[in-house]
Amino acid sequence: MSDLVRIGVVGAGAMGEAHLAAYAALPGVRLVGIATRSPARGEALAARFGIDAVYPDAAALLDGGRPDGISVTTQDHQHVGPASAALDRGVAVLLEKPIAGDVAGAEAIAAAVHRTGGLLLPGHILRFALPYQRLHAEITAGRIGTVVGVAARRDRTRAIHEHYAHIHPAFLTCVHDIDLALWMTGSRVVRVRSMEHWSPGDAQPDIVWAQAELASGAIASFSTAYLHPADVAVPTSDRFEVYGTAGVAAIDLTTPALMVHALPSTAPDWLIGLGDGTGAMLAEVSHFVACVRAGTPSPVISVDDALAGIRVADAIVRSAMSGGTDIRLEA
Repeated sequence: MSDLVRIGVVGAGAMGEAHLAAYAALPGVRLVGIATRSPARGEALAARFGIDAVYPDAAALLDGGRPDGISVTTQDHQHVGPASAALDRGVAVLLEKPIAGDVAGAEAIAAAVHRTGGLLLPGHILRFALPYQRLHAEITAGRIGTVVGVAARRDRTRAIHEHYAHIHPAFLTCVHDIDLALWMTGSRVVRVRSMEHWSPGDAQPDIVWAQAELASGAIASFSTAYLHPADVAVPTSDRFEVYGTAGVAAIDLTTPALMVHALPSTAPDWLIGLGDGTGAMLAEVSHFVACVRAGTPSPVISVDDALAGIRVADAIVRSAMSGGTDIRLEA
């Protein structure tokens, strides 16, 4: 492949815009098209980022734009079609997390990857965020010994709860920590038990707490709550702890390093920034472009890793629905 990489983006929402901003910052990348059901939005983004054309859907983008790779940033239940179509055409895919809205969809995408031998990078962005990369490096170096436990908390606001009412928290936020646990331990989950709380009238639970056992013998806990007020200065509370036989390591992003007290107050974080296409988003997109240019799969995450996480998220949902019974999974 030449040094020029032709890229298209499917989806014109906030995540699609973040992908476009990151691609636009990279040398040797040409944005050949964006696919969206909103032509006006597509034209606005095309003008801003110098995109060649706006297409009504993924198939039109793939056929008309002839990209080398695409980002699929649509809602999770809309991932299978565009991802499979791209892989069938020999086009690489950066697929936003969760890779699908259910196990069947994730299995279909994994089957397409294995059938075609194509390149698909699951968009688990925290694997590209510096704090988590450094934590993984410390664990891999044996700094805390053998990992025997993981405890993760990822809390959000009522506004997130309402905006993403179509997605269970296990797939929206817990899926990040599930993937991190699999990555940090190098193991698979074999047993899940969970409970959740529902407020009257809500479409999804506002608290989910889960425990898991891994094939390595390590144990993990995942918790998320969507109960922070929407107007607080720090609307999230994220902590990830790893327990080893020789020590403990923790990442706590609850208190940001930088606060801008204005209207509204914000906490810009260059390590994990999303909206402006910097930080971990830029690192993830850069990695994808490098893989496309080299024609090699990612050494950071595979579709099978993402599928394993989807199966755990699904088990969390099923366990909670059945009153906290154990759900067994294959390693």
